[in-house]
Amino acid sequence: MSVKATIEIVLHIDSLRAIDILSQGLYIIQFQIYSLSNKEKILAFPYNIIPSTRPTEHKVFNGRIIQNIYRSSALFIKYFDEAVELNEICNFHTEIEALPHSNNSDLFCICELLYAPLFLNRSEEIMRAIQENTDFFQVKGRAEMTIFSPLNGVNAFCPILLRDENFFEVHCCFYVMVKEFKYRSSNIEDEISGLIINAKKNNRKNINCEVVGEIIFPGREEVLIQDFLDVYEKYVAKVQTGYENLKQLCLKCTSTLPPQHDLIISMPDFSSRLAKYHKIQQLKPIASPTLPKIEATDIIFSELFDISETFNKFLPTLLQLLQSAGRYFFLHLLKDFNDIINDIWAKNAFHTFRYTDCYSDSYNSDHQSRHKSLSSTLKGFYEKSLSTYPGIIQTNYFPSLEEFPLLFIDSLTKSKERTETKSDEGWIKSIEKVNKGGHIVFLVHGFRGSAMDMRKLRNQLSIINKNLTVVCAYSLESKTDGDIRKMGRRLAKEVTLYVREHYMNNSLQKISFIGYSLGGIIIRAALPLLEDLYEKLGFLITLSSPHLGTLLSSSYLVDAGIWVLSKFKKTLSLIQLSMKDDNDLLNTFMYGLSKSPGLEYFQNIAFVSSLQDKYVPFESTRVEIGPKASKKSKNEPLGEMAFNILKKMQCVNLLRIDANFKFKGASLDRAIGRAAHIGMIDDPILIDMILNTCKLFFE
Repeated sequence: MSVKATIEIVLHIDSLRAIDILSQGLYIIQFQIYSLSNKEKILAFPYNIIPSTRPTEHKVFNGRIIQNIYRSSALFIKYFDEAVELNEICNFHTEIEALPHSNNSDLFCICELLYAPLFLNRSEEIMRAIQENTDFFQVKGRAEMTIFSPLNGVNAFCPILLRDENFFEVHCCFYVMVKEFKYRSSNIEDEISGLIINAKKNNRKNINCEVVGEIIFPGREEVLIQDFLDVYEKYVAKVQTGYENLKQLCLKCTSTLPPQHDLIISMPDFSSRLAKYHKIQQLKPIASPTLPKIEATDIIFSELFDISETFNKFLPTLLQLLQSAGRYFFLHLLKDFNDIINDIWAKNAFHTFRYTDCYSDSYNSDHQSRHKSLSSTLKGFYEKSLSTYPGIIQTNYFPSLEEFPLLFIDSLTKSKERTETKSDEGWIKSIEKVNKGGHIVFLVHGFRGSAMDMRKLRNQLSIINKNLTVVCAYSLESKTDGDIRKMGRRLAKEVTLYVREHYMNNSLQKISFIGYSLGGIIIRAALPLLEDLYEKLGFLITLSSPHLGTLLSSSYLVDAGIWVLSKFKKTLSLIQLSMKDDNDLLNTFMYGLSKSPGLEYFQNIAFVSSLQDKYVPFESTRVEIGPKASKKSKNEPLGEMAFNILKKMQCVNLLRIDANFKFKGASLDRAIGRAAHIGMIDDPILIDMILNTCKLFFE
């Protein structure tokens, strides 16, 4: 025998954006919600779809329910960055375990992106065949979400990022509330008659308090007040609080609208009962009296039935409000979500800040030992002070809170007016029609990479600022084994041609660069050839780029690999990075590059590094010289290179960001530093945190 809570879930799909698509055609967002009982999946039942009343050119046919799956309207998507306002609502209901001694059962949601090619002939017959043939659509993306503690009530915004073959951003809000309680045998299909009956006189549900009391307070005829209060808090107080939170949300989101929803105000106020309950807790005597089990059970479930009846009356009003004012609810919950995420990121980022007249005074540093010590200390401290996630989160995008990377941010500025104020702008922005401005960002891949390597970074950057034009450089594909000078010329030519073709009449406002590994060095090699664009340069971000070469590499395995490639494959670019292209370090390519012009015209610069990345020397990626290297005379040219690079920089802000991954377990990739090196462009949360740290660059 068990107690089950019937849960009502209202899913509101506000909008979506096709950030990156491989093929134009029909796209559908598909949802399935379920719970787990003894590892068995219990599917929720979608039963009501409320389509949008607003016309949209993208909609081909309306959404539908197929067994336990809700499918949104089919949308015809043709281009990158298309934004669609859906405003569709679907109701689900399900049951979860609600015994006092059991933990709150979470709910789980699977969201899939479906795709089907759309024929030129769009006759009604063909459209009907596509709509009815479920096998016609292919799954092109999948997201997994967890709805935490639904018994407490959940009103939360959840961005869904479908990032497999395509990259779609879907904005949804979930409203989750306990609808009623039921009492069943171990077999969910065999409901025990007599426990719940309809009383014809007052149309209320009565329960057999003796039988149900034995479930809640087993083996006792008298119940201690403390035990009663514990169960009351688990069942009644949390459900009442969930209802009150939803009611207050409705009042806040409709406060500026005409007073046409009087039903909200007229709904019962359970906050007074909660206040009374908390007062009872404070005034309870030391020697706790007892209550008869039947009386305690009756008190608890009579209040639960009051809440259930109230919510059933309130549900139509909620649906009506979401139809007419859903955007207000969405914006309110979006802000709550961003506040929570910003708090999590803030607890994983550690800042130092100072003003300087010249950046060249920062090339001598011992950040390596400092960050190594801090990271080991902070990991233990952080796990004791974890933040909490929002009420619902995409679990195949966000890691557990213990796995979030740490960022150590050393910030220097030449602006005396700058303060360490943090931007209030959130990570996720409301989806609106995209109007690309005059700011281009070129992404440059690394050694033996391709433009596709930077696709994930491009998409994440489009979330941070949708008005940027982000271009993944392609002219270097399969050409990174040769001379870096030639790579710089190829990149400069690609940039010049793109600007000439897309920005006529001097409409270009800014041009910025993000380079990964060797890509950061190639960008610097291209700058002397982009003199006509110097006044347009915005920001430069390099990810694990060895600006001082790889002479100080600390990994024997990596050194051996570079030696093999240099010796037998004649890989000139690696020879140049290791500064072995000339017997005199002062005549090497990397030393000469340190004197090349271009960096001084950027407004903001960020050097991103990781101590766990053994592919490139830590100080080299930060343009610093550590204490060990500075003591050796043979490394004096490295100090000169760092000085040459930094002394000419006139940017307002210089950030050095050290990313510390929280890897679990051991692997060869982690041991040799490859995991951290690849993580710079492969870990979506790290990318988001780095871009969020640099978000002032994009303004």
